[in-house]
Amino acid sequence: MNQQDSVTGNRLPTQWETPHAVPVRWMRQFRYFVRMFDRIVNVSGDIVECGVGTGATFAMLAYLAGHSARRLRGFDSFQGWPEPTEHDRTWRNPKAGEWRMPEFVARNLLQESNIPKEFPALEIVIVPGFLGETLSKEPPYQISFLHLDVDLYSSYRDALVHLFPRVSAGGVVLFDEYREYARTKPDEEKWPGATKAIDEYIGPLGYHLHCDPEAQKYFLVKR
Repeated sequence: MNQQDSVTGNRLPTQWETPHAVPVRWMRQFRYFVRMFDRIVNVSGDIVECGVGTGATFAMLAYLAGHSARRLRGFDSFQGWPEPTEHDRTWRNPKAGEWRMPEFVARNLLQESNIPKEFPALEIVIVPGFLGETLSKEPPYQISFLHLDVDLYSSYRDALVHLFPRVSAGGVVLFDEYREYARTKPDEEKWPGATKAIDEYIGPLGYHLHCDPEAQKYFLVKR
């Protein structure tokens, strides 16, 4: 439905209509990313996201990467989840192939967001395939900002094994599913495999994970 001008009562042009409302949770997510970007102003390295999905957070990172003149890399199977392990058993009951999102969905969202037009010099690399198969083949580069949103035990394990050593000192690593609980199931983790993989890898290294009070997401700063 076309909106009306509050003064004249005339219908506003269709091109000025907002296509849909931006949920508050996405606003919180963007503010969280901005706070994390403030931490890496003087840290060298690329921006990396594992778990591109629809491209919503990837587009946020593209915007911030464009403003900071950094390369952006994204990884996703684009075939849905790999086979869940015993560590992923929960009321959520994830299945292999679930949450499949074709690569063109994320690429289209970038185009619709006008990211390439706004930042023509921004280099964006998207690598399709399961993390256990693709990350070991990556060329050498350093990472300043690593966002992990991959849900399952094996995916978090593979991402940390291959990418954490590349994170520069002072760089940040963001964990989307660490100790996540749903409102309907407050006593059982939604993604226990993610928490287990993170604890197994990060714990022996002596890191303390911080929880952002607004986003309620956990992160660490690389030493």
